[in-house]
Amino acid sequence: MHIQLPRDIKVHLFLQFAKKLLICVTAWCILLIVCQQKFSQIVSYTSLPMAVLLISIIALLPLYFTKIYQYAYKRSFCGVITDIHLEYVERTKNPLRQNFMNQKGLILEWAYCIVTLSVTLPNGKTKTFEAERRQLTTGDDAEKLANHYTKGETVYHIQGLSYPLTITAKGERKPRCLLCGEWHSPTDITCKNCHHTLIK
Repeated sequence: MHIQLPRDIKVHLFLQFAKKLLICVTAWCILLIVCQQKFSQIVSYTSLPMAVLLISIIALLPLYFTKIYQYAYKRSFCGVITDIHLEYVERTKNPLRQNFMNQKGLILEWAYCIVTLSVTLPNGKTKTFEAERRQLTTGDDAEKLANHYTKGETVYHIQGLSYPLTITAKGERKPRCLLCGEWHSPTDITCKNCHHTLIK
């Protein structure tokens, strides 16, 4: 399945990649300058193998924080929804309290909901991915969020975009901004939130 992306979304994806690449290159240049000036001092404090290992780990940090490595293995995919899973997560470091909140179905203002979809790909394999993560205040908001997806519908997830494109069983595309996740009416052409072109 091929989706023709609007020009403004293509530009957004390109700038997103270019920004991450620029951050990585800048960080590596700074690291190179520091290593040239301080390498002998680093070796004197440790040893040559440890110094090389330390520099290698530091060199990987820009890749980790920008997540640019995901472009190497993450691909766009299309599949039919077979399962929809809702998970409530409270922003707390206490796993017992979080488990209690989930069991009771309670949601606080600082809680958010994760919608996970299981889809069957054309090759028969099943892929599970996080469709969206939204901060919620009531359980009704979570149910409305899940109602945007229906089993049997087709979703198309494009690499670099935050939200998947949903296609109904009749072949109609649900009008939604794939960058900010805002849902729209069929008559809307651009997103009212971020002003990007809607894929319909």
